[in-house]
Amino acid sequence: MIRHRPAESLLTLPENEPVVIRPLRPRDRTGYRLAFARTSRRTRIDRFFRSVDRLSEAQVRYFTDVDMDRHVALCAISRKTPVAAGIAVGRFIRNEENPRRAEFAITVIDDYHSKGLGRALLTRLASMARDRGVDTLWAQVLSENIRVLDWMKRLGAQRRFLGESVRCELAVAELLEHLGSPNHPDESLLEKNLAAAGRSQP
Repeated sequence: MIRHRPAESLLTLPENEPVVIRPLRPRDRTGYRLAFARTSRRTRIDRFFRSVDRLSEAQVRYFTDVDMDRHVALCAISRKTPVAAGIAVGRFIRNEENPRRAEFAITVIDDYHSKGLGRALLTRLASMARDRGVDTLWAQVLSENIRVLDWMKRLGAQRRFLGESVRCELAVAELLEHLGSPNHPDESLLEKNLAAAGRSQP
């Protein structure tokens, strides 16, 4: 069943920069490509576990054409300039065999690292996961991504080390207790490398 898309929400970043967080839509494909082009090689490796120079048309379609039930995706749009620019995306994909579990991933373009976008997206994703009956969110994180792993630990994640990567599992109810309100990010918990946590790729 396809659920109603949630309303847009407004987040104010440092220096009073307004950002809208809303569902990702098929018409965002061009903006998605432009945002990807603004990420560094390091951010892409943290996100995809390998260097990715460009996204194929099939990948872009997969990432933007979502049903907001099994595959939920949110984007952050800066309103700082006359032309709205995509600056971050977060998503979760529910397991087909066990829809109470979902893999999540977050990407923030490099210019917006350490400004609270990763945490804001994770908070909203956790709330939407709970509303869809998901009780566990998990992400695969590179072993070298120490800051994200430490952040996941502070959020209460169960971590399983798998050589080059670490599987981090978060109980949604406990995660929401840690994160608090989706509209009030806690600056003390910001992590630069949350800009690229998890995979959630086809």
